[in-house]
Amino acid sequence: MKTVKFYKLENKVSILLPTDWLLGNSGFPIIRTEEHCNNYGPLHITNNSLELLNVKDADKDRTYDYLIISGYDEELIHSVKSEAYENIKVKEILVSHPGEYTTAKELERFGNWLVNNNIQYNRKKVILSVDEYIEETYGWEIFKYPFSALRFFCGKHNSTFQPFGADNHVYMGVPFSQKRKPKLFNCLMNASRRGRLHLAQALVDAEILKHGTAFWHNMEWEDETIQTYGEHWIDPYWANDGDRFRFHPAHANNAYIEVQCESHIYPNSKFVTEKSSKPFMGLQFPFFFAQPNYYQYFRDWGFDMFDDIFDHSYDTLEINTNEQLHYKAKVFVNELKKTAELDMHELYIENRDRLLHNQKRLFQLVHIDNDREFALGKFIFEDNINKNNTFTKKVPQ
Repeated sequence: MKTVKFYKLENKVSILLPTDWLLGNSGFPIIRTEEHCNNYGPLHITNNSLELLNVKDADKDRTYDYLIISGYDEELIHSVKSEAYENIKVKEILVSHPGEYTTAKELERFGNWLVNNNIQYNRKKVILSVDEYIEETYGWEIFKYPFSALRFFCGKHNSTFQPFGADNHVYMGVPFSQKRKPKLFNCLMNASRRGRLHLAQALVDAEILKHGTAFWHNMEWEDETIQTYGEHWIDPYWANDGDRFRFHPAHANNAYIEVQCESHIYPNSKFVTEKSSKPFMGLQFPFFFAQPNYYQYFRDWGFDMFDDIFDHSYDTLEINTNEQLHYKAKVFVNELKKTAELDMHELYIENRDRLLHNQKRLFQLVHIDNDREFALGKFIFEDNINKNNTFTKKVPQ
């Protein structure tokens, strides 16, 4: 059991939920109540504030306050007819998609789904984990919050990254150690993505894999392919393949440099995932292959990117075409290759305080200065939620 703070709304609201929202007792998107579990960075609202209804039982003559639907819903994604949703009336649509970046094309399809099902509404909102959204919104209101992604992914209410009940030492990361690390770098990639094939090929071409621990599956992008390399090394502390999302102390202790390739590596994306937290928690030097100005994002938040040691000028390179992406991957890997000529253990010892600064800075932003949950509540419920109208209760982990 753990103690959780719940908000009580000033006025009770009615919410239509997906047809399968009770399956597996996994709760429903965005919100957790005392009775309905959601361990994926939810907003905690007391059950007494909500009238929860299955959309398949909706009265088509009634206007409900909210319709909540998952951004992973296949009917929504493909903008098809959804019998249970046809002709319903709500004041607001809420699409929950906090773990992904939703493109403008996807927002357009979401809107088409509303039209195809003749859903009547006043406002439509999407919950993402972004600081800003610079694409066309097609009338969707986007939830935005400073340092949003890592405050969502690494926060104490998201069990995907850290286990519930962990103490601050676990949330902080690994302690500094004088021990020499066996490898120069880690580069562990799972799902096939646009940037990852280019990065993997550049690593092979540079002939530096002998200096690191690397893994990727067979990957394809357009007319290019690359074969599986290495082993999918999961820290033995964790048991399941899904634990790849977690922070791994064994990975941190294995290498001085953590190479992370972001999920969305598109020019318009400002989406940051939990991957970027790992070198900071692991007291490693960060090498990020990502969208332009990714390093600058972290500099602006007070992180040390060790620019006096490494040349991260590739951070500003455009990646609008595959040719540009190939070039960026080559420049990135060439800079990584140069580190093989350095005494990385000596640099690691010399930069102890700077590495610890990054670790502490992440902890400060995620676990101390993090008011994202209440901001999400204001985005959804506006004046119906009050920061002082709360109570705590023990709930299952």
